[in-house]
Amino acid sequence: MFFIFENLINIFNKYNGCSAEIILFLTIVMNLFSFFFLKKENKARFISVTSIIGCLIAISTLPKNFQYDELLYFNQMYLINKNNSIVKILVLIGVIFAHLSIALMPSKNNGINKLANFELPLLINFSSLGILLAISSNNFLILYLSLELQALPSYILTALKRDSSYSLEGGVKYFVLGVFASSVFLYGISLIYISTGAISYDGIADLLMQRSTELSPTLMIGMIFVMFGLLFKLAAAPLHNWVSDVYQSAHGTILTFFSSVPKLGAAYVIYVLYHFVFVGRYFQYNTTLIGVFVFFSLLIGVIGAIKQTNFKRLIAYSTIASSGFLLLNVLGDLTYSFTALIVYSFSYMIASYGLISFAMYYWNEDVDHEKHNYLMSDLSGLAKEKPWLSGSVAILLLSVAGIPPFIGFFGKLYILMSSISAVHLTLTFVALMTSVISLVYYLGIIKVLYFNDRNASEIKEINLCRYGFLTIFYAICSLVTVYFFNYLTNLLI
Repeated sequence: MFFIFENLINIFNKYNGCSAEIILFLTIVMNLFSFFFLKKENKARFISVTSIIGCLIAISTLPKNFQYDELLYFNQMYLINKNNSIVKILVLIGVIFAHLSIALMPSKNNGINKLANFELPLLINFSSLGILLAISSNNFLILYLSLELQALPSYILTALKRDSSYSLEGGVKYFVLGVFASSVFLYGISLIYISTGAISYDGIADLLMQRSTELSPTLMIGMIFVMFGLLFKLAAAPLHNWVSDVYQSAHGTILTFFSSVPKLGAAYVIYVLYHFVFVGRYFQYNTTLIGVFVFFSLLIGVIGAIKQTNFKRLIAYSTIASSGFLLLNVLGDLTYSFTALIVYSFSYMIASYGLISFAMYYWNEDVDHEKHNYLMSDLSGLAKEKPWLSGSVAILLLSVAGIPPFIGFFGKLYILMSSISAVHLTLTFVALMTSVISLVYYLGIIKVLYFNDRNASEIKEINLCRYGFLTIFYAICSLVTVYFFNYLTNLLI
C-alpha cells in the first residue's frame, strides 16, 4: 500500500499540470472498485457523490496552472496553459451539476427507467475525462483518442434505457452518425499527415506559416474533414439530425451532461485549431467553412424551435442555435473571443440545466418517461399553482434569450462584440435577427405559464421536489453570477 502511495506522489510531482485529469482518473478507479462493496440501490448515488468530491478537488488544483504560459508533457503532445485550465474548471463545474441530478434521483428507480445503476455516473466520468484530455491535446492523434473516449460512453448513455424503444432508436441513430463523423475526422487527420508530414499542432502551424508553402487540395480537404468531425460534436447544422431524437429519448439526468459539457470541449478545440493551427494561407478557407455552419445553425435552430410543441425538442433546437453562437465566437477577434466563450458557455449551461431539471420535475420522468409528450400546453397557468417554480423558469428562459440583466445577455454581448471586431457584419446581423426571433418561443412559454387558463385535465400531482429545487437553484445562479461578472472577466482577460 505504501508503495502505491509513493508512486502516486511521484506521478503528481512529475505531472503536476495534469493533476485534474489524474484525480478524475483515480476517482473512476475508486468507483469501479466500489461496485463490489455497495448494494445495488446505493451505487449510483455513492459514485455521484464521490465524483462531485473528486471534481471539486480537481478544480482546486487547476488555478496553479494560470502561472504557466506553456507547459508541455509527453513529448510535447499535451499542453497546459491558463486558457485550457479555465475551460477545464468550467467543464468540471458542468460535470458536478450533472452528478447533482443523479445524486437526487430516487435510489430505487429500477422500474421503467432503470437508470439508478452504477453505469450512469461512471460513463459520465469516462466521457468527462475524454473532454479534459481533448482540451489539452497538442497532437491530432491524442485529440482523436480523447474524442473517442468522450464519444463511446455517450452512445451508451443515449441507449441506456434498454426497455425503451425511443431510447434505443435515439442511441442507434447517434451511434451510426457518430461513427461516420469519427471516421471522417480520422481520415482528415491522415490527409493532413500526408500533406505536411506532421500531426502535432506546432509542427503543422509552423509549416503553414511559411510563405513558400503551396496550397494543397489534399491538405484543404483534410482540414475540412477534421472540422466536419468537430462540428458534429458541437451539433452544428446541418449536422444536427441526431440532436432532437437524442433529447427526446434520453433521460433528463443524461441531458444535463449532454446539453453543454461536450459542446464546450468541442468549441474550445475548434477555437484552438482555427486561431493557432490552421493558419497562414488556409485561414480564409476555414473562415468560410465555419461561417456557413454559423449561418445554418442560427437559422435552422431558431426556425426549428418555433414550430415545436414538445418542450424537450425545443431545448434541442435551442442548443443548435447556441452552437451557431459558439461558432460565431470562434470567428471573432481574439481580444474578446475567449472571454465570450467562457461567459456564454457558463450562461447557457446554467439555463439548459435548469430547464431540463424543470422538465424532469414537471413531467415526473422518474415515474413514466415513455408516456410523456412534454407538450408545452401542459404548462398552462402553472404560475398560479407554482409561482416560485414558474418564476425560475421565466428567469432561465430570459437568460438563454439574452435579455438583461441576466448572465446570458453578457454572453451574447461579448460574442457580438467579438464578431463585430473581426468585421463579420453579415453574420452578426443574422445572429441579432435570430435572437430577436427566438423571443417568439421563449416569451411564448412564459405566456403559457402566466396568462393561459389551467384546465382540470392538466392538473397533476407533482411530488419530486428535488428537481424543482434544482430549477430554482439554477435560476438563482443566473441572477447571482451577474454580480461576479467583473471579477470573472478580469480573470479571463
